[in-house]
Amino acid sequence: MGRGAAGRPPTPQWTLELVLAAGQPLAVHVGDCGMAGRRTRPVGQDHARRLLTTDTVPACPLCRPDTELHIVDLGTVRRILAWQRPVVPPSGWSRERCT
Repeated sequence: MGRGAAGRPPTPQWTLELVLAAGQPLAVHVGDCGMAGRRTRPVGQDHARRLLTTDTVPACPLCRPDTELHIVDLGTVRRILAWQRPVVPPSGWSRERCT
């Protein structure tokens, strides 16, 4: 016998889509987004917010989890985070070559 809708687990509020081969984060989705692939796992609200802001996982452009989480401007957050990271010069680079 089929389990039907009553036997299914509840839809998570947020999901993380993973890359098929590597298992790396691909995108954050609202739980009922139809664009999420098969490799998803449920995440909590705080984890979804952290993935979008500090871990720089992209938000699904269709379901817009950043809007649902009230993240005003994701581009500004990412620019601030990039500004705070130390800049590492490429190997073989020296200040004397620039002068």
